Amino acid sequence: MRMPNQPNQTKLRSIALAFSLLFTLPAMAASSVEERLNELQQRLDGMQKLQEEVNTLKAQLNEERKDRENSQEAMEDNVLNNVKKASTELAKADSATTIGGYGEITYSNFKNHTEHPATADLRRFVLSVNHRFNEKISLHSE
Repeated sequence: MRMPNQPNQTKLRSIALAFSLLFTLPAMAASSVEERLNELQQRLDGMQKLQEEVNTLKAQLNEERKDRENSQEAMEDNVLNNVKKASTELAKADSATTIGGYGEITYSNFKNHTEHPATADLRRFVLSVNHRFNEKISLHSE
């Protein structure tokens, strides 16, 4: 056992440890910073990929909207054309003379039947007669 050398060895070990830390800490710090930069670059690359996917999905959504609007407009045009054709065919198939009309009836039914009996009043009735002489001339009367 060497007691007197032990404090010297401890000092030497402490000095060696300090020097090793002095030279390895900057290297560790540099590698830590480099690792952190690499990690941040990977995250940035991932975010750019996600942004590209979002832009692609937005473009697809806009295309689908345009397609839907175009198909809806085409369907509306088709329905309108079919209605026009049907009304033209109906006008040709029907009689040249038509009779129609409209009116207004007021009906009152109160809870107290003894003082106010239920009443119905034909306030207005209009009869209309229409005749189509040809494609350009027609008569509409009330």
